[in-house]
Amino acid sequence: MCVLRYAMSEWGWNDKEKHAEMSDPHAWYLLAHDQDRDNQPVAAVHFRFDIDNDDEVLYWCVMLCNVAVCECVVP
Repeated sequence: MCVLRYAMSEWGWNDKEKHAEMSDPHAWYLLAHDQDRDNQPVAAVHFRFDIDNDDEVLYWCVMLCNVAVCECVVP
């Protein structure tokens, strides 16, 4: 069974910080739709491109997946 790990992490969950992160102008989203299920959304990824210490980086922030179509890989 998958468990959201935020509560167990050092960071915890902070509604205001998460809202600011997800609504930031540099936030990008990739949505996957299942054509066999009336084009219903089945997964989403939140990511951003940034510069860190003069290096171009990609931050993968959040991945969400509908359990009906995806297998959980988190132990």
